[in-house]
Amino acid sequence: MKPATSPAAPTQASRSPLSVALLAAAAAVVFVSPAFTQRSPHASRGIEIVDGHEAAAGEVIARFAGGYPADLTALVDASAAVPLPRRAAYHVRSRSKGTAELLAILAPRGDVLYVEPNYLIRATVLPDDPLFSAQWFLENPSIARSSIQVAAAWDITTGSRAHVVGLVDTGIDHTHPDLVDNLWTAPSAYTLNIDGGSLTCPAGAHGFDAYAASCSPFDGNGHGTGMAGVIGATGNNGLGTAGINWQTSIMDLRFLGPDGTGFVSDAIKAIDAGLQLKQMFGAAADVRVLSNSWTVTGLSQALSDELANTSSADVLVVAAAGNYSEDDDTTPRSPASLSTSNLITVAATTEADSLSSYSNWGATTVDVGAPGDNIQTTWAGGTYVLVTGTSPAAAIVSGIAALVLSACDLDTPALKDTILRSVDAVPALAGMTVTGGRVNAATAVRQCAGGNQAPFVTVSSPADQSIFTAPATITITADASDADGFVTRVDFYANGAFLASDTTAPYSIVSSNVAAGTYELSAIAIDNQGATAAAASVHVTVGPAPAWQPPGRGYALHAPPRPSPHHSPPPPAPGPPWARLQ
Repeated sequence: MKPATSPAAPTQASRSPLSVALLAAAAAVVFVSPAFTQRSPHASRGIEIVDGHEAAAGEVIARFAGGYPADLTALVDASAAVPLPRRAAYHVRSRSKGTAELLAILAPRGDVLYVEPNYLIRATVLPDDPLFSAQWFLENPSIARSSIQVAAAWDITTGSRAHVVGLVDTGIDHTHPDLVDNLWTAPSAYTLNIDGGSLTCPAGAHGFDAYAASCSPFDGNGHGTGMAGVIGATGNNGLGTAGINWQTSIMDLRFLGPDGTGFVSDAIKAIDAGLQLKQMFGAAADVRVLSNSWTVTGLSQALSDELANTSSADVLVVAAAGNYSEDDDTTPRSPASLSTSNLITVAATTEADSLSSYSNWGATTVDVGAPGDNIQTTWAGGTYVLVTGTSPAAAIVSGIAALVLSACDLDTPALKDTILRSVDAVPALAGMTVTGGRVNAATAVRQCAGGNQAPFVTVSSPADQSIFTAPATITITADASDADGFVTRVDFYANGAFLASDTTAPYSIVSSNVAAGTYELSAIAIDNQGATAAAASVHVTVGPAPAWQPPGRGYALHAPPRPSPHHSPPPPAPGPPWARLQ
């Protein structure tokens, strides 16, 4: 991976106005009969998580068949019961019972028409960082799929400093203004066992430098700073970019030099230093993810043994698949191809949701895809650049892992399973990766938080690789369902451009006079709680009209997608013991 040579990124980006959800002000009506005292709407209001959603603690909204029940005050230890406008329902608050307990008490009653939590409403969570609009991999406004769709995850969590991501790389620019707040910092001095001796580092240090056998890692390359920005550039600070985690804790575990190369022995020392710090500081250095955006040709048993130690320490290891357009199943690399249970290996995908041409793949060794082309991020020297490769793809998965942990208390097997089960199916990755999909941050966080499940959708017709003759009439049909609610509509797309919606099953639209060309057809389902899911695309070809067809009769569904540029892969790396950036 290296920075793009395209023109410098803009320092200011235009942003669409945030759509803001506002709490409606309830009418100031006091319910007199139970002689309750109405309190200020936000006085002493705690937050409780109910089925993965934030709600006011100890409060429900309920509607009753025969008006407010006389026994309810004593039953739920109610301190207030205020009729909402039109007196259709009551806002009930308890002195001693939590929201989940109130729901359990009231839901079975025959006189309760409905009861629900008093959900917390937030303004739509998008950051004000000026380069956010250039970070297509986070949220892609031009192509609904292809990004990790993190905005919906940010509605639940924007990260936490409770868990640590160990960045095994070229180091981090510790003075970068978008990273300084999210670096792991030692609460006290510590001593590491290195090379049969010891190294004592002061309080305030940020990790370990295996390349220079030092307590002060220095990024003389830029790569590590770039990966740190993908994982956790401070979000919503009005500066530069936003990381997947707006707040997090990144430990600097350097082993690669300024030229981006290093030895397996130093990689092992860097990883082991992270494990020592985890054991030494406990909760103050809870390393749960190790991000590795580099590869070594061949299988290293020594590295495999060290990763076994990370598994015992409850650490997820994320690795880049490599940038050599090769099959990691047949041309193995470390750590990408190692058979370690706590490892996720990542291929790179494009803005068009295809496998990047430089990316390695592997039906049994490469687990998943993540965006890798033109990734806007931080760089050494307090700057920002575009980077391309399986390196940022791996950093994205590391960032998602940290974001999931900020919302859910999962061990490493459950964390890995959550990330891999929540992918969006991508036809270009079928047979090329274990999951056949690209990571989705929103789905992963929702699944682990026990919130609303995403709907299911598939394009049922036309069949993949169908052929039509111009000017064609094409009916696109989708099957969609939702396990814990209902589908409100299905949006249809061709080559990433919106076509039309249908709100009634069976969901379908008709496009007429379709001109000759190739088209990628897809659909997105939206459920009653706003969760979305994208169908795997189908590809159709509209052949030219017969010779007798008058010209100019047809029109295209959409112009062909903009190509997603990438850099040529670097020359093949030598065999062990060298490790190289990806």
